[in-house]
Order: sequence, then structure tokens, then C-alpha cells
Amino acid sequence: MSAGNQLQLFLNPNFTFDHFIVGNSNRFAYAAAKGVADMPGFMHNPLFIYSGVGLGKTHLISAIGNELLQTNPEIQIIYTTAEQFANELLDALERRKSIDDFHNKYRNVDCLLIDDIQFLADKDRSQTELLHTFDTLYTLQKQIVFTSDRPPKSMDLDERLRSRFEGGLVADIQLPDFETRVAILNNKAALRNITLPEELIYEIAQGITSNIRELEGFLNQVLAISSLNDAQVTVEWVQRLLAERQKRYDTTPPPSPAVEVTPPPVAQPEPQSLAKSPAKSSLPEEFGQFIEEVEHDVSQTISKRQEEEELREFYRQKLYVWEMKGFNVVRLQQVIDGNVEEIERVFREYTRDAKRLAEFQKQLACLDVRGLEADARKIEQNLFNPEAIDQIAADLKRLETRIERRQTYRQTLILDFRFENYIAGDENKMLMSIAKAVSQAPAKQYNPLYIHGGVGLGKTHLLHAIGNYIVDHHAHLNVLYITVDEFARHLIKAIEERRTDDFRMNYNEIDVLLMDDIQRLSGKERTQEEFFHCFNTLYSVNKQIVISGDRPPNLLTEVEHRIRSRFEGGLVIELKSPKAEVRRTIVKNYIEALNLTIDPRALDYITHQYQHSIRELRGILNRLTAQCSVNGETTITLDTLRSVLGENSTPSVSAPSTAKRPASTTTPQPSNELVRDLLSRMIVDWNKPPTRLDMEL
Repeated sequence: MSAGNQLQLFLNPNFTFDHFIVGNSNRFAYAAAKGVADMPGFMHNPLFIYSGVGLGKTHLISAIGNELLQTNPEIQIIYTTAEQFANELLDALERRKSIDDFHNKYRNVDCLLIDDIQFLADKDRSQTELLHTFDTLYTLQKQIVFTSDRPPKSMDLDERLRSRFEGGLVADIQLPDFETRVAILNNKAALRNITLPEELIYEIAQGITSNIRELEGFLNQVLAISSLNDAQVTVEWVQRLLAERQKRYDTTPPPSPAVEVTPPPVAQPEPQSLAKSPAKSSLPEEFGQFIEEVEHDVSQTISKRQEEEELREFYRQKLYVWEMKGFNVVRLQQVIDGNVEEIERVFREYTRDAKRLAEFQKQLACLDVRGLEADARKIEQNLFNPEAIDQIAADLKRLETRIERRQTYRQTLILDFRFENYIAGDENKMLMSIAKAVSQAPAKQYNPLYIHGGVGLGKTHLLHAIGNYIVDHHAHLNVLYITVDEFARHLIKAIEERRTDDFRMNYNEIDVLLMDDIQRLSGKERTQEEFFHCFNTLYSVNKQIVISGDRPPNLLTEVEHRIRSRFEGGLVIELKSPKAEVRRTIVKNYIEALNLTIDPRALDYITHQYQHSIRELRGILNRLTAQCSVNGETTITLDTLRSVLGENSTPSVSAPSTAKRPASTTTPQPSNELVRDLLSRMIVDWNKPPTRLDMEL
């Protein structure tokens, strides 16, 4: 049996580079292993990979073997563990005659892969044998790879062995970050043709942080129990399993509700058409007619089969016309004095290419190239050069992609959220002035702008208002609104599909970044890393950044200091709770817009009772107007309030302006059906913005 065949018996065929999820924690080790597989014996020799248990050492060393066999089935490889190496040596020594066979086996291979080399500690003879085997293979430039649970300097081994290990490349694997754990779980589920809800995957990734092996084990446990009991897997069910696991092992802290990630699903975007603009052609209007005339003349002339000299003279005249039109005619000049058949062929091809130039020109004229004028001019300069057909096609495709991306960015903005319908009192007068200044002159001042305030006060509305103003008055700028959860979800998908470069490019082309719910960065190590680089890239080229959160930067304790310091380096300003007169205006405007009226006592109660959140205020207004519609009424009265709040809740119309929210026993509670309806309407699509009512709810 060949070494190659032996390898196939011991290696797990699923341990390949394609199945290995790459993250910050293992990127260096992955790159080193891939380099070895691409150039065995030359790239990194020896390669020494170490990490804690269950983090992917065996997967990587096996992936090297599988890749080498895939590339060259005849290659001689041995994959073994240190324990097996020692046992084979002991067996060979006891039988004496087989020691030569042992040497022949291990010293005549192209690649030696030994897993868990730390088990050779206290085995002096095995260490000596490995030392000689190492020297033999290394001298012959054969690849050697080891894995261990600790670095060479921490191993109780012969000093000569340790020095040889350290003489190559030593790469470690750290604990995977949150995003990598999510990507691993998605990958493992996909391999089993199973699709799990995002919130469930996130719950497991938050709860199991020790190592990949336990992560996979817990996933297998969840799927097995679900299958055996024919039960649906829910987040609550997984939380109970995690709690039971915590009680048994008491090694991993339970997942923190503060960083629980349950982002809404994102629907697949519908194809977007390119924006059209009535830009005029820079070519003469008769260009298309001219090409058709030339093509017709050429065909007619060829069919008549004139004498050779007359035909050549005909083409000379056509060449002259092309040249006078400003076209590059080098291709025609090179054949004009040659064979007539060759002239005919070249002129046909030239005419075909010129027609493509006309099509390119029409295509370019239909694009909205505002802000991309330099790219458009580059294409226009080549529209008279048939030799640049391929370059023009590539440049035009690139321009269309950038325009499509700009349209995709703009689809993230809610068009109804504008400064005109944002009601702000004196308490937020300064904030509104700053927001408008940023909108009028992006990146000229207040960059970054960090807006913080309580839940439901209108931060999201304000971010969209900034974005909509910029789009209306600075049409050439790429404006993107995104939440942290959406950013993290896009990153995880990019990790799974190995498209992190595309992910970064997508954000690098933004001119204005509006990021909401920045506090959701907590607990997302890889997301923080990518956001940090995105922030630096945009800031370094003077792009506007506006951030919102539910607390000031100094209270984002689970966000890296280097990120918080960048927020604090800009302008940090608070969005304060609206005063009573602002709340009254909001209520009256809302009611009047629906052609309804409201009893002054009901208005007083609502204004004073719902003073902590505009979202709560609009929520009760939605329920009240719905109740009026059901009752066929046009006025919101105290009876309407009692009907909505419950029979036992008697609104106090004399509540002072400092009144607190009602106690939990009297707080209006929506029905289960209403809750489900509200939740379904709060799902926001990346490319298909919700209605204004969706966002208010």
C-alpha cells in the first residue's frame, strides 16, 4: 500500500480548505497552510501550527494532505499522530528486524504530517527518531508539518527538536470571534442541507465561545434532540439547553441579553434598473446614419466585384472619410495597399467595431453619470477608437456597476423621513442646526457626528432626514443608511462566501455613511474590526460619517476604545426628550392628518402620559385612531381612551407635566394578534425601504 493510499484511509475527506471558515482568529494559520499546499517543501518548511483544543489544527493539517493529493495523486504522504508514531517505533524496536521498514516508511516521503506532537514529551527514543527523520526529510527539501496544543518553546522536548520547530514558520489559532462562530454554524448546517433561523444561530454563537469542537457538538445536539422528538427548534428551547449546559460544566458564562442579536430577515432585493438621464451625445447626430451608409456601400461594392484597382480606390476614399470623422484608422492604413480580399475583410471588421462604438455611445448617454464625470469622459475619449473596444466595454461595465451600487445605497433611505416633518422643540434646536449644516456641506464640519438619545426619540428619522437632504441637493454622492445588525449580517455572509474584499469595496465607495444603533456593536469582535477599518478608510478620504446610539460613546463599554475615541474625536450631541408642547404638536398634527379631532382632556392625558418616547406616543395614537375607525367615530374621547387602555384604566385628565408612566398593571397592552402584526411590519428590507408607518411602529 502506498503512502498516498494510507493517507486516504486516515484523513477525513471533509477536512478541506473549502470547508474551513476563515476569520481573524485563524487567518494567518490558514494562509500558511495554503502556502504549504501550493508549494510543498519551499514555502514554509517546517510548518508548526498550535492552538487550544478543538480550534481546527487537525482540520488544517488534513486540508494540506487532501489538497496535495488532489493536485498530485502520486505524491507520497504520511499523515499520523505523535502517539501513533511512537507506537510504531516501539513495535519496530521490539521486532528488531522491522526498524529498517520503519525508517523506509517515514524517511522516503514527499510530505510528513504529524498531529499532536506534544505527546512525544517524555518519550526520549521517539524524539531521537523524529529528529533523524526530520533531518533526512529537511535535507531533501521534503515538506514537514506539525500541530500541537502549545508553542515549541513551551514543550518538554529535546532542545534540538524545539530549535528545528522554531526554525520554520510557527502559526497559532486563537478562539474564533462571534462572526466566525456564526459563519461556522451556518457552514455546518449547510453541509447537512439544514437551514436554521438567524436568531437561533446567533443564540448558539453567543452561548458557546470555548472552541469550535464544542460549538459543532452543541449544534449536533440541538439537531439530534429536535429530530428524535420531532420538535421545532426555537430560541427559547436553545436557551434552555445552554442553561443546562452551563449548570453541568460551569465553564462558559451565559449569553448576555445586552448583546443578543436578533436582526430582522432581509428579503432578496429586486433587480434595480439604471437611472436614466437625458444627457446629450457627444458624437455627431448623423453618426449612426453614417455607419449604416458605409456598411451598405461596402456590401454593394463587394457584390459588384469591380476591378481590383477600382475597388482599392473605393476603400481609400472610405478610409479618408473615417479619418476625417476623427476615427483611429491605423488598422485600415496597414492593409490598404495589400490584397483586395484582405482589405475587404478588414473593412468589414472595422465597420462592425464602429457600430459597437455607436452602441456604446448610446448606452453611455442613458446613464446618470453625475459625480462620475471623470469615468464617463474616459469612455468618451475612446469612442472613436475601434482598437479600444474591449477597454471601453470593461470601463462601461464598471461605470454601470458603480451607478447600480449608488441606486442600491439610496434604496436604504426612507423617503418620508425628512427635516420638514421632523418636529423639534427648543431643547433640540442646536442638534437640528448641526444636522442641517452636515446635510448642506457633508464632511466640511462636524465629522464624525455622533447623535445619542433614548429609544424612540427620533434618531432614525433624523439620520434618514440627513440622507434624503444630501441625495436631493448633492445627487452625485453615494449615501448609505444601515444598522449595525445589517452590517454584521452582510459581513457574516461575506465570510461564508469568502468575499470579504467585495464587502470592503462596497463600503469604501460610500460618500456618506449613516449608521444606526451603534450600541449593537457590543460583543461582535469581528464586526468591530471591520467597522474600524471602514471608518478609517472613509474618514481618511474626507467622507461624512453620522452615527446614532442609545448612549454616549464613553458608555459603550463593550466597544473597543479605539472606536469610541474616534466617535469622541468628532461632535457628540444628545437628542433630548421632547417637551410637552412638542408632544402636543405631534399629537394634533397626527390627528388632523387623518381628518379626526380629539377631546382636549384626552389630548392632555396622552401628552403627559407618553413623554418618554415618540415611538410610544405614535403607537398609542395608532391604536386610538384604529379604535375610532372600528367605532365609526371622528373624535378621540376619554371613552376611546378607556376602550383602548382597558375598562379598569381611568385616565386622569389632571396629571401634572411631571407624571410618570402608568404602573405595569395599567400600562396598555396590545393583543397577541396586534403584537404579531406589528412585528411583521417592522421587518426592514435592505433594498426595499418600509413605509413611514412601519418605521414609526
